[in-house]
Amino acid sequence: MNALQQNLSITLLDDCVFSERAATEGMHDTLDCIPGSALLGAAAAQLYAQLTPEQAFEAFHSGRLRFGNGLPEVDGALAWPVPMCWHYAKNDKPQRGRFDSHKLHNFLLKEAIKSEKAQGQEQAKQLRDGYVSAAGVWVKPLQNYRMKTAIDAATGRAADAQLFGYSALQRGQRFIASIEADVDFDPALFSRVTQVLQGQVLLGRSRSAEYGRVRIRHDAAASVQFQPGPSQGQTLTLWLISDLAPCDAYGQPTLALDPLALGLPEGSKIKWDKTFIRSRRYSPWNAKRHGFDAERQVFMAGSVLQVELPDGADAKAVAERLSQGMGLHREAGLGRVWVNSPLLATEHPAFASAPKAADSKPVSRPDHPLIRWLEQGAVSTNDVEERVGMMAEEYRAAIESARLAKGYPSDATDFYPSRSQWGSVLEAARSKRGGDLYASLFGGNGVIKPGGKGWDLEIPPTTAKDGWTKLADWLKARLAPASQQTCDAVFVQQLARRLMDQPAKRKV
Repeated sequence: MNALQQNLSITLLDDCVFSERAATEGMHDTLDCIPGSALLGAAAAQLYAQLTPEQAFEAFHSGRLRFGNGLPEVDGALAWPVPMCWHYAKNDKPQRGRFDSHKLHNFLLKEAIKSEKAQGQEQAKQLRDGYVSAAGVWVKPLQNYRMKTAIDAATGRAADAQLFGYSALQRGQRFIASIEADVDFDPALFSRVTQVLQGQVLLGRSRSAEYGRVRIRHDAAASVQFQPGPSQGQTLTLWLISDLAPCDAYGQPTLALDPLALGLPEGSKIKWDKTFIRSRRYSPWNAKRHGFDAERQVFMAGSVLQVELPDGADAKAVAERLSQGMGLHREAGLGRVWVNSPLLATEHPAFASAPKAADSKPVSRPDHPLIRWLEQGAVSTNDVEERVGMMAEEYRAAIESARLAKGYPSDATDFYPSRSQWGSVLEAARSKRGGDLYASLFGGNGVIKPGGKGWDLEIPPTTAKDGWTKLADWLKARLAPASQQTCDAVFVQQLARRLMDQPAKRKV
């Protein structure tokens, strides 16, 4: 068991690019998860120079501290890469959503799909993409692709032959990751590493442009455990939750599976007829050294291996050891495995019941002055900053949707409120509070006028029931509740400061 573990809940504030390979030629694809190497790099960028060489090696190179991949969150729970031993009848493909377990066939326990309509067999097809939760929800993280062109610094125009594109994970999605350490790892060092992975962090490629912002919070409730399932005699079923980089007897990368190099006892055998694997190879780019690292040859997440241990081997002890990780580069999230998963123990997967809505029965509370103060609306600075960040993202999304609807060019900045207009909002929030601030912003001679330039921008509807609305009315609905003609001055000040830079950022 790991003595130290910190679970992370990661929300994408911007589109994020995690390249599947570092090559500059050919089609660009992004990974469908947040690689542990991205979290390792984010922590190392802040801490490496502050640590001694011994501490730096222990934290980022030894493999005793492991940064797990960020996997999709579904209904507050983790989703795992779909196991490649699951097959379905070619003419009965599952639909996105919750799996019908009877349509999934575990080829660890059977060799064909019998036809129910006629004698014989149906053509089987392997599931190869997406993630599945314990409740059987099948999801595939949303991605988009944008074409870009480099700008010639001398002319300010598009550079010749410099067209490229980025595939990216769409913003707004949530992922769960885990940082784990060995039992005897230094708790103080573990705490230093995990503390820098909080709040707003930049991950992935093109972080200096429009990509990469995420919000990370520590979440003790998020479950990412891969505890070994019940024993199956001397047979172990290994479900790869992340890519596995195996090695040979000399520690060199290889795709020739060596049971001893995987940490299995001598005499262990791989049951090839019950093994379902896919592989890829890539050379990660090392930004510190400005060059490529050694090529990695990996079996892809979702692969399933079944091994037979020799007589006399302690299957439970081996399963516990393998659960700590296998192969190379475990510090970067590789080598995570689920041994004897219950989802692979039956001919058709046995999914858990769908989560039920929480009980809405009010919980009694003690009568304490602090609780009464909190109920009166006192809000911490961190809470205000988080609300401002969410509001600013919503504002930018509304401006972007209006730009697309109107057909304005991507570098246009004169159709929405300028820096000076938001400066006027800031000045009003500095000098007034509550109802006076509301009147100063939205009154007859208020700063935010429905007919004023920029404030009269029409925002497209977000749902079929909504209609077009002017930006001034859109802001009023969010800055002042309908039943109370009052505004939170602290919130308006921080929002105005952040949005004052919006036109300037659009010009870059």
